[in-house]
Amino acid sequence: MIDITGGSLQVGWSRLSILHVYARFDQEVTGSSVRDADQSIEAQIVLLGVNYAFGSGIEGRIVVPAGQVVHQTPDEDQSLSGFGDIDLQVTYRLSELWLGTEWAPRVTLGTGLRLPTGVAGRTGSDVAEAEIAQATGENIVPPTLLALGSGAFGLTGNLTISQPIHPAVILNIPFRFRLPLTYNNTGVRFGFGFDYGIGFSFRLGGGVSLTTDVSGRFLDRAREREKGEVLQSGGQWFAAEVGLSWAATERLAIGLRARVPFYQVVNGTQLTERVSVYSVLAWRFGNERSLASTVSIAPYLESPEGVDDLAKGGEAFDAMTAAIPGKVTIVDFWGEWCEFCKNNTADLITFQKQYPASVALRRVEVPDFDSPVATTNLAGIAGLPHVWIFDRKGVRRHVIANRTDCERIPEFVKALLAE
Repeated sequence: MIDITGGSLQVGWSRLSILHVYARFDQEVTGSSVRDADQSIEAQIVLLGVNYAFGSGIEGRIVVPAGQVVHQTPDEDQSLSGFGDIDLQVTYRLSELWLGTEWAPRVTLGTGLRLPTGVAGRTGSDVAEAEIAQATGENIVPPTLLALGSGAFGLTGNLTISQPIHPAVILNIPFRFRLPLTYNNTGVRFGFGFDYGIGFSFRLGGGVSLTTDVSGRFLDRAREREKGEVLQSGGQWFAAEVGLSWAATERLAIGLRARVPFYQVVNGTQLTERVSVYSVLAWRFGNERSLASTVSIAPYLESPEGVDDLAKGGEAFDAMTAAIPGKVTIVDFWGEWCEFCKNNTADLITFQKQYPASVALRRVEVPDFDSPVATTNLAGIAGLPHVWIFDRKGVRRHVIANRTDCERIPEFVKALLAE
């Protein structure tokens, strides 16, 4: 399952995503028997997506697909071009409800409305009512028709669970459904469908990630307004997917992904997908404060004056030497596995730049809670964020251990500066 959202955004951010899809359908399937067909369908689709983060884990999203689908037979070619169904979605990250502990799952819920902007037309296929399997889960190439979208009102929903099982490995379990509500211009209402899968993401370093998945898709039979149920439509598909993504800069991300079905069970005889290839560009933009929150762990090596590493790699340190004499000192414990920590530390770096002569920011890396720094300096602590604040005399005045109080760190520091 391809996803053009590209991960969560911070408040006030937007993301522009451009996804290109090439899909080829040239397998004639009867039940579970597969043979090469004497015809083919090729889809070239571009999806333009825009996301905006409203805050509190809520994001809005609009996706507009457009492209061309060509059906080739020994006798003639048919093509259809135009816009697909516009998709409006709202998502909510349930993980906002708990602290960013090392192994906390990241859970996202979404719901949406699909608008009937797609176009459809009958194919001249020798395979009766040829089934064209969906290319991406976005209803780009729906069943029984040569089509761009279902051309009908519909509801969508999704649930995604991402469970870290290692600092560099994440288990992903996505589930999505779509329910067309009305008949389209050809008098067809597509069947209810849902996608599901399981896979892993591997962080390879340098902003590069590898993903591998096994995905499944179920599609119910379509219905014609006058004839009723379309017998040769619907079925189940299973596919292997592999992809690479690269965070080229703080703003730009690039991805490439391929999908190949390996098992299909369809109703009747249908023309189905052989391969789909996806490429995506995603560009994030926003105001200066939101941009500062995109700072990742890597740029810490180029931290401004007054920001340094107190301890790295999980090494313990002497808490008595943590404070910088004469400055209000913030000691920030972070882990690369803690997404909230990255954003919080980026905000602290921005704040420290406003008081370079009087505020010091020192970072402490916590790879896991079995490391020396955790057993020595964080005894009894099971999660992050965790921040210490020392006054100018080196006395620890505040211990921050939750997200709400992290927002008050500037307030606490300013009060100590005024003493």
